[in-house]
Amino acid sequence: MTVPSAKRMFDVHLMRPIFQRTIMSLDASTKTEAVRLALDASASIPSGDWRGQFQWGYYNVVAEHVVAVNRARRPHGRVGQAGRNDDIRNLRYVLLRADTFDGEGKVLVPRWLTQQSELMLLDLTRYWIDELQGIYENGLDGDLDGEVS
Repeated sequence: MTVPSAKRMFDVHLMRPIFQRTIMSLDASTKTEAVRLALDASASIPSGDWRGQFQWGYYNVVAEHVVAVNRARRPHGRVGQAGRNDDIRNLRYVLLRADTFDGEGKVLVPRWLTQQSELMLLDLTRYWIDELQGIYENGLDGDLDGEVS
């Protein structure tokens, strides 16, 4: 007979990606110049001019961190705002853009990656290459649930 283990209370820190879009109309001589001008001006676009929300059918919620907590302090199912947490403050994300019509993809290099040491860049890209290589060789194995490793 198996004895059920005692349940404990955990805080699970979740993240979901939200992509926001806007359209900027501007005068330029070429498409390249138009892109450069739009990107240069993007920081000054008011938040209200951006549109977008989490798309459940396309993206996963990710569990970034799990920590046991004192059950007396929190009720089950409580949802709270994420605050400062030393265990997740160094987590960053890289975007892979996919054109699902043409089957083309691109890595969109974020600013934070350009600020890393050469060794960190080598370590991170090796992990990403290995994971993508596994998908390329074996397909998706259904492990897309955003679990904390």
